[in-house]
Amino acid sequence: MKHRTIRLCTLLLALALLALPLASCSSRGKTLLTLDKDGVKVTFSVNLYEFMLSRMKGALVSGGYTVGGYTPEQDAFWEYQDTFNGADIQTLGEYYGDLILENCRTYLAAMWYFESMGLTLSESQQQSIEDRLDDVLQEHGDGSKTKLNSVLSGYGINYSMLREVYTLEEMVNTVQTAKYGANASLVGHNLKEDFLAENYVHFKQIFFPYYRYIYVTDANGDTVYYVEESQLKTIAYDTVNGYEGTDENGAPITDANGDTIYYATPNYNEEESPRIAYDTVNGVPSYVLDDDGVAKTEELTEEEREALNKEADALYLELQNCTAAEFEAAMAKHNEEYDNEEIYTDGYYLQKNVDYAAVGSDFAYFADIITAMDAMEDGDIVKITSDAAGYHIIMKYAPTPGAYDEEINEPWFQNFNSSLVEKLFLDECYTLSPEIELDAKVLASATDIKRIGSNYYF
Repeated sequence: MKHRTIRLCTLLLALALLALPLASCSSRGKTLLTLDKDGVKVTFSVNLYEFMLSRMKGALVSGGYTVGGYTPEQDAFWEYQDTFNGADIQTLGEYYGDLILENCRTYLAAMWYFESMGLTLSESQQQSIEDRLDDVLQEHGDGSKTKLNSVLSGYGINYSMLREVYTLEEMVNTVQTAKYGANASLVGHNLKEDFLAENYVHFKQIFFPYYRYIYVTDANGDTVYYVEESQLKTIAYDTVNGYEGTDENGAPITDANGDTIYYATPNYNEEESPRIAYDTVNGVPSYVLDDDGVAKTEELTEEEREALNKEADALYLELQNCTAAEFEAAMAKHNEEYDNEEIYTDGYYLQKNVDYAAVGSDFAYFADIITAMDAMEDGDIVKITSDAAGYHIIMKYAPTPGAYDEEINEPWFQNFNSSLVEKLFLDECYTLSPEIELDAKVLASATDIKRIGSNYYF
């Protein structure tokens, strides 16, 4: 079981918020929160607050979070105390209860915007709601609402409330699209640039991996070089320095593609193991692929790692106080020596406040990069060691204007627009928080997160 410090990061919060419900005025369950403003009144029931608790608990359980050796399915987990909000000593149960309550206020405000703006759901949205409900009814209730309600009761709701949840989730999407446009198309350039600068780090790196790629070799164990872009795996022979092979009749010896074979030495047939003369300058090696089409690698030995570290340290010291142009020249030279192709010509971008360890252990070192870069100025260099990958010599750069719109940067900005919209949306909803009324007695009656079920499905 993974052990992680329990701090709710932006990634987990985003995943939770995107799935959390709203509630309009409803007779189902006691009212926990009320917003009555400008003739529009919306409420949030305690049942849906419990439902949100169950979703958060399910996210923590499935994410493998532990504290003090305890899991979220044990009371001791929720009773653990620390300054989780950065200020006050509180239990984890209190921390997440406060967090979810704040989410409730946010989504109640969003519901108010939906009503105030006179928005409606499209036919496709309404059909999507029905389709989701039908899927849930069949998968978790075997077509029986009674059976499904027995499952949903563990999360504080019933089938009718689940319909309300799905309906209100579509309302949130509608509000966001109306305010910010599809894919943030209505958000101004300056706001996007500010968000980029505040939430992303930009760097280029010289990478020394703990592994080497395995290339296709011939019978002698020599790496085979092919004509680049060849669909027939045409061999790239060294026709300048090689020797044309002929049989005893003087006829050229050809390969499977009908091309004349060139050898490294003349009179090849007198050699026990004649070697092919490959064009290593113009040809390219080919990776050995696994069944999924992924290039195979082999790990370096401990001795090779030590030598690699010394090489990385030497280059790191050499590059101190270098210019960006000098760094990039060293990067290009290194990539050529290591037969690496740098596909990210604008470098790398990482979003801050993301729990990269939750994404996968191989990405945990991203957090080390971000932490290091917080104390760096543009043009500074740092060496980072990642347990799973290797040694990274990194130079910090200012973000390239409009980087989020560049095709080459697409892998780094898949969540850019949604994260930006989420921030703008939350900020705007937060302005209504002071006008939301909380019924403290109803809150005190809610099922504690220790007792609520772990919700993974709804």
